Amino acid sequence: MSSSDHSLPVDGSPDQREGTPVAVHSTVCHRDVRLAILGLGSLVRNSVQPLEIVFHDDGSLTEEDQSMLTEQLPVRHLWQRREADAMADELLARYPASRAFRYELCHGLKLLDTVLFEEGESVAYCDTDIFFLRRFRGLFSFPSPEVRLLLMSDREESYSARPWHLIGPDRLRLVRRINAGLYYLKKAAFDFDFIEWYFQRPWSRRRRILVEQTAWGALGVRVGCAVWDRRQVRIPTRRDLEHGVDTGVVALHFIGGLRGWIEPLSRRRPSRSDPAPVAVRTWDAKELTPLGLGFSQGWSKVKRMFGFGGTPLAPQSAAVQVSDGNRGGVASGRVPPA
Repeated sequence: MSSSDHSLPVDGSPDQREGTPVAVHSTVCHRDVRLAILGLGSLVRNSVQPLEIVFHDDGSLTEEDQSMLTEQLPVRHLWQRREADAMADELLARYPASRAFRYELCHGLKLLDTVLFEEGESVAYCDTDIFFLRRFRGLFSFPSPEVRLLLMSDREESYSARPWHLIGPDRLRLVRRINAGLYYLKKAAFDFDFIEWYFQRPWSRRRRILVEQTAWGALGVRVGCAVWDRRQVRIPTRRDLEHGVDTGVVALHFIGGLRGWIEPLSRRRPSRSDPAPVAVRTWDAKELTPLGLGFSQGWSKVKRMFGFGGTPLAPQSAAVQVSDGNRGGVASGRVPPA
């Protein structure tokens, strides 16, 4: 498995790339408005390339929520749910299973609406619970023409499929250990026919929270996939929370019970120094085997049964430490483009 330096991407010169704002999509609900301001604010502030946010309302945003988001973040567009439903219903008329999933879970907005409504050639997406720790460059660029989808790494195989679904003529093929909290996609590579086929599988809804991520893992095998270097972009480990992250970490995805860490982390004092931005690297993605999926799911079950791994640390019990040379804290008022 080899790494690729993004400092010279294939889709434009550094000057062109860094001077043109990139639209970054994100789904948001009423509960997570504050989280969005903190997480996406850190993304915008630390990116060398200027970014603008495209929000997808899950239907719960109030007028006050929308005002907060547009006042404190550079928002290109906020798709209200009723507006998005009308457009998506028409665009997905040929894909009834995909259309049905879109109404079942807000993850359908993340999988489908981002692609349907993006006007450019590529689709960038970031969850609201990802926090960026330092200045970076090259996150949203492809390392080679063969790569048309970039994803995060996960610590385990978080899929709705079971090992036997990866066997036989009608089998599903998946990329190893991916997380769809952050992705970058060549829009033309998204295969709506394949996604419809996937949603027609009865087992695809087995673990609803992982259905959308499984779709990305399957699409990655088909279109050419790489993952961001997990030493730079990752889900925080217990060691990260107890002892601090090293100087190479660019972003942490605070999934589930770890979300409470973002608020205190956002109050870090900004560094006096302003080091050169970190170039985000990628790794070649590998295909998952049925045996690998079975082992991962079995081990996860054992850990849950016997409590291996422990309960996630509460933010009050420790503090994520980041070495000097990072920008921290969320500026009051509107977050300016980097």
